[in-house]
Amino acid sequence: ILTPSICLTANAVSGARETYLAAGFDDYLTKPIESAKLEEMIASLLPPEKLKERNERRKNGNRNKKGHGRPEPKKEEKDLNNSLKALQAKFKSL
Repeated sequence: ILTPSICLTANAVSGARETYLAAGFDDYLTKPIESAKLEEMIASLLPPEKLKERNERRKNGNRNKKGHGRPEPKKEEKDLNNSLKALQAKFKSL
């Protein structure tokens, strides 16, 4: 089983994308990392059955129990979101 990988880098020079793809990465994003772009890249690399819940939320208008905003995140999603935020902060400081 191959694990998809996305290169997150500050290297935005011409030809960098091709270098990273040739090195084995599946895709490439430069700083500043935009969470929406990263989410779309990750979604494009996941099998369709893993996206079922995400697609259902989008189809239902991303409503939570209170009837607005995003659905209430699960504990695993909160942990992942916190990790991503910490990672983004670290990349911004580089």
